[in-house]
Amino acid sequence: MTPEIFFRPNAEILIGPPGCGKGTLAKCLARHKGVAFLEMGELLRDIAKSPTNPLATEIKNLQLKGEFVNDDLVSRVAQNFLQKAEDDPDQNYHTVVFDGFPRSMSQTSIALKLLRKFKYDEITYVVIDTPEQTCIERMMRSERGRSDDGSHAIAQRRYRTYMEKTHPMVKSLCRGASSEGISMVRLVGTDMKMDAPRLAEALLGLRNRI
Repeated sequence: MTPEIFFRPNAEILIGPPGCGKGTLAKCLARHKGVAFLEMGELLRDIAKSPTNPLATEIKNLQLKGEFVNDDLVSRVAQNFLQKAEDDPDQNYHTVVFDGFPRSMSQTSIALKLLRKFKYDEITYVVIDTPEQTCIERMMRSERGRSDDGSHAIAQRRYRTYMEKTHPMVKSLCRGASSEGISMVRLVGTDMKMDAPRLAEALLGLRNRI
């Protein structure tokens, strides 16, 4: 008789300031594990580029200013993604890697409700700490078609928006990380030495201790 295997769906949420390298690490982690990957910034950029989407102009203007998109829209985008991942027979939705959501205190409760709705029992936040100057320099190198002054101002605004809206969320998560099946990993440094395979192994080891 073949033993029945029970999966405990889990979500791995990468958080860090713009320019810290979390997007690259999140994408590599999802590819390494062969699991679903929600990249909120990319999903919103796709909407902003759509000539027929009524929300395109609003999202584009907010992104150009370095500001966050409203919670209602972000919630709908995340829910649609999770529903598609669950409905796709070829998608390994037992684990999903998040990049760019949640990004504020209010979005934390939205994310928790969504993940519980889709039966994600374990949630791991991976917080990446990177100095401001390093993040700004990386953002400026990634900018295209803008003057140096404009690029620097936008990079600073994006970092400050993170510190104002997301950093308080991180501090709150640190205080409650041991409850409700929530755990936390902190990566500290300026140059993201940890690669996806090692991070995947570290996260697996963490869950095995829960």
